[in-house]
Amino acid sequence: MHRQAILKTQPFQPAEYPIPLIYTAAEHEKTTEIRTNITSYVNQSMAEFSVGQLDIDRDWDTYVRRLRTLGSEELLAVDRAAYARMTK
Repeated sequence: MHRQAILKTQPFQPAEYPIPLIYTAAEHEKTTEIRTNITSYVNQSMAEFSVGQLDIDRDWDTYVRRLRTLGSEELLAVDRAAYARMTK
């Protein structure tokens, strides 16, 4: 029912806003911890980059590797699958 409501209102949403993704229970369970950990890490890293504790040139590759370790690629795959399912 929720999915149908979103799909019916999709044509009226501004083009610059993506449609909200609807996850299956398994997808939600799989990604909740990943999303929480990545958000926390990104917020912490932004603060450290801002105050100079991390250097954008020296530490960027380490930052990206850590995102991958936390599951960013897995999260992206789940988001893509949910998007594909919703836009069929």
